[in-house]
Amino acid sequence: VAIDAMKKELTELQPKLKETAIVVENLMVRIEQETAEVEARKEIVAADEAVANEAAAKSQ
Repeated sequence: VAIDAMKKELTELQPKLKETAIVVENLMVRIEQETAEVEARKEIVAADEAVANEAAAKSQ
């Protein structure tokens, strides 16, 4: 009886599981895009930091 109840519950949850999987997949794509953007900005900031450090060293 418990197995039948679990099978029924699993069947009822299938649409929600599929919907959640789609949401997660979309989030992963967004995270990958944002990570690429952040990495690009990180390189720019590192270059700016190097220039600022060099200027600070020269001014001392």
